[in-house]
Amino acid sequence: MTRFPIVFGFLFLLQASNVRLAEAVDTDPLEALGYHVTEGAAPGYIEDRACAVCHYDLFESFQEVGMAKSFYRPGSQPYIEDFSASRFYHASSKRHYELIRETDRLLFRRYLLDREDSPIHEFECEVDWIVGSGNHSRTYLYQTELGELFQLPIQWYSQTNEWGMAPGFDREHHEGVGRLIRRECMFCHNAYPEIPEGDDGHWRPHIFPSEMPEGIGCQRCHGPGAKHVKAAVSRDIDEEAIRASIVNPSKLEPDLRDDVCNQCHLQPTVALFGVRKFDRRDYSFHPGEPLSDYLVQMDVDQEGKNRGKRFEIN
Repeated sequence: MTRFPIVFGFLFLLQASNVRLAEAVDTDPLEALGYHVTEGAAPGYIEDRACAVCHYDLFESFQEVGMAKSFYRPGSQPYIEDFSASRFYHASSKRHYELIRETDRLLFRRYLLDREDSPIHEFECEVDWIVGSGNHSRTYLYQTELGELFQLPIQWYSQTNEWGMAPGFDREHHEGVGRLIRRECMFCHNAYPEIPEGDDGHWRPHIFPSEMPEGIGCQRCHGPGAKHVKAAVSRDIDEEAIRASIVNPSKLEPDLRDDVCNQCHLQPTVALFGVRKFDRRDYSFHPGEPLSDYLVQMDVDQEGKNRGKRFEIN
């Protein structure tokens, strides 16, 4: 990182935020520039748009990869689904399902048909979140007033361009609309949400705020970025301090570098996710630390299943 893009980025920020230079250096520069820094269970994270100021090309290229599109509100990403073909019958559970698009609003319906083919025992809810970039599939969630997230049973499969039951739902007795989304799931599918300190302990209920980050951002691989941005816009620019305030995975020792990826990409089976150690909270892992200090990786042999044929999510 050279001095010129740092200074240019700082001036660009000031101009875009209509903040005088004196205000930015005499008060908290991040607050003056209009950036929110997280507190609570996962403190020190800043909005990813701050990264684009000095790293615009990297930021823009990252928006095209699946991780940046891993979690979002309906309408935030282009629709690729064929909603005209979303109505289908699942013979095993003897239920009808469909996903209805109303502009950027998605409605899920589940129902039975009586002898006159009229819908009965209907369940309808709005889709609050979409999981998955669509490179392979998309999954749909709804959120309760308490903040709980639940997975809906149908899924879009991009490689075959068709609707079907989500993994684990393609059987007679599935969980219906009651499959709870846990923090361990969200850990790998999105950036850390902002929740009160301690609420990500293993004994705490799995509650999420109504507003959350949309997608796995830069800081899941680089660690909390607020200190880095603050160093970059400080009165006295210190390039060494700027570099030292953020994790560069390429500069880590090989094992620690691999752990940045393995925090999510070392799950050999969906039967059991990596177990967090009791003294570690779900959102406490930072790139640069040994993954073994945070969780115990599991490898599961499923009775009657050849290891080469089991469902893996690496």
